[in-house]
Amino acid sequence: MAIKQMDVSLAYLYLTLDEPIYVSPPKGIEVLDYSKVWKCNKALYGLRNAGRASYLTFLSSR
Repeated sequence: MAIKQMDVSLAYLYLTLDEPIYVSPPKGIEVLDYSKVWKCNKALYGLRNAGRASYLTFLSSR
């Protein structure tokens, strides 16, 4: 049995999310209205479904 491994640098930053995720603006950024939220268009490190999005993208490219 052969085991293979790979690492893709910055892989999460290029993935498209399946469902919309909305976040609050980060502290330290000047925003006129802090009651608004931002929509994430791409996966980010630390998101719950970023790993799943990466896996599904890998499967679909095979």
